[in-house]
Amino acid sequence: MSIVLRFAVLTLCVFALVTAATRQSPERQVAYPNELPNLKIYEHAKWKTLKPYVSTFDDIQKLLGKPVPVYDELLHTFFAGYQDDPDWIIVIDVVDRNAELPDSVVGRVLTIELYPKNRVSLVGADFSAFRGATYSANQEVFTSYYDRFGLRYVVYEKESADRRFQVGDLKRIDYGPSDAETERLKRENSARRKFQPVVQIVAPSRIQRP
Repeated sequence: MSIVLRFAVLTLCVFALVTAATRQSPERQVAYPNELPNLKIYEHAKWKTLKPYVSTFDDIQKLLGKPVPVYDELLHTFFAGYQDDPDWIIVIDVVDRNAELPDSVVGRVLTIELYPKNRVSLVGADFSAFRGATYSANQEVFTSYYDRFGLRYVVYEKESADRRFQVGDLKRIDYGPSDAETERLKRENSARRKFQPVVQIVAPSRIQRP
């Protein structure tokens, strides 16, 4: 085989590999591309198979088992969660019934929330890919950084009441649905409700007897 022919064959092989990789790339889209460099959790998490608006309560229990009572020091109450992970308390929030989303997603996973068991400082973190909103709750102040893919970091803006967490420490991480998926479901539900026939129930009239 001549050198020219070999070069041509090699070029075609490289082109075929590049084309195949390009075609497959949309299937390998990263669900949460803006994860902070020091908190790349999702890709290796056991719970990554739980999908917002898709996974059910049975899916949660099959994967993580039955939840246990977890104490919320901010609200001074217990809620259901998972404490098996050495670094995080995991809480799964589900969709409540509301007028904006279809009934088909009620009770399905909304967000996976991670609460650090130890201090995680985010001082100096780059949140340029996120929007931010500051709020207060029970005399504590937080900033919520969130993006369009459903990722949210809640950060302390002042020392926590129990002094366990300092300014810039992480309060929690939320992995939820993307803005695009939420808007799609809202549009579908709105269109369905718009064309849904209204059934009027009429009480039977009483017959006047002579």
